[in-house]
Amino acid sequence: MPPQADPTGAVVHERPPDYETIAQRLKDGTIVPFFGAGASVSCGLPAASDLARRLVQRAGFPDERGRDNLPLVASYLAQTQDLLTLKAELREALAVQAEPGRLHRCLADPRLKNLRLFVTTNYDDLVERALTARRPWVVVDRGDNSGTVWCRRHDGGPAGDWEEAEARTLRELLGSDPQRPIVLKLHGHFDRSDRDHDSFLITEEDYVDFLGRSEGSRIPPMLAATMRERSFLFLGYGLRDWNVRVLLHKLRQSRTRSGSIRSWAIVRRPGQAERQLWRAQDVEMLDVDVEAFAAELEAHLWPP
Repeated sequence: MPPQADPTGAVVHERPPDYETIAQRLKDGTIVPFFGAGASVSCGLPAASDLARRLVQRAGFPDERGRDNLPLVASYLAQTQDLLTLKAELREALAVQAEPGRLHRCLADPRLKNLRLFVTTNYDDLVERALTARRPWVVVDRGDNSGTVWCRRHDGGPAGDWEEAEARTLRELLGSDPQRPIVLKLHGHFDRSDRDHDSFLITEEDYVDFLGRSEGSRIPPMLAATMRERSFLFLGYGLRDWNVRVLLHKLRQSRTRSGSIRSWAIVRRPGQAERQLWRAQDVEMLDVDVEAFAAELEAHLWPP
């Protein structure tokens, strides 16, 4: 990995990715993968900037500044037109043919039987589709602040019915089969089969409502308890967006009782500000393309 310069001009030699430790924690199930937008863009889904440009055009967004700020543009469209227009634009943009990439397939491999919890802030269904052979539970926060989440089994067959469950009693529904993995979708879900089950946490107001919740209502207690004793592996996230920084801060706060636990972030071509922000959160940042990371990780998980 080439040396990087810090803000003072000094050269900083970053450590190479610790694939050995990451691979072992995946095998042990002591790490939680978090899938961000970069993990889906490599599979052909639109980036946040693509969605922002689409909404700018639909909304007639009047300012030159802020056009790449997706939450701001989404808020403008929802308030100057209406929520149904916003959801229709998002649904059309996301209804593209995309398949799980190498990264998804690597982490969903049935040999990683101890890896049970997967978290995503993406709307797409790539994670659960990659996990089809393991028949995962999909748990969606629809952002209604009611203390409930929506759950559905995913097994590759016809889509099952969604079940509404109280977040605090989720263990009663999901705990009956400990071998099933769980895909927690924090920012909503694009439902290919039924638009009535679409939910998008995307406007500035959505993020404020979500991040302003108490710890116990932001992530179901059953899953929050699991996260407290796990490393985190952030895949395809950038820290330019304030909502991602706040989410990371909230997750870190929930782990203070566990002391220091190593975590990693796979980020392609970060700026100096991003480097410092990841370090400030005690996360080791690795400048690697997500698909290249997956290829090298496979070699450490299953050496020839």
